[in-house]
Amino acid sequence: MLGKRHKDNMDLLALIQAMDTTLGEAVLIQQLTSSLDRPSLLSELEQTHFPICVSVGEEDELMPASALSHLNHSDRYEVRVAADCGHMLPIEQPKWLADVLVQFYSGGCVTR
Repeated sequence: MLGKRHKDNMDLLALIQAMDTTLGEAVLIQQLTSSLDRPSLLSELEQTHFPICVSVGEEDELMPASALSHLNHSDRYEVRVAADCGHMLPIEQPKWLADVLVQFYSGGCVTR
């Protein structure tokens, strides 16, 4: 689930293994089941009246291309894409994600 740049990063791999050890098999199975088998909520989100910022790694193999395309072609969402990053955005690009969150909660996502 890591991006190409981080696949051999021993510190990140150790962190992921520690998370796995701490949380256990049942949590991993629940997380994977919830992540892989879920309905799209895009149409419901488009009916909301609050800002929505979506952050995703450019190499996230779990993000369906169709969903990302929909997000990018809608005026409803501000999409932020992290370079050199897979699905593990908070641990692969923590400073980038922190900057996006600070900017969002200070009045909106960064401009494209």
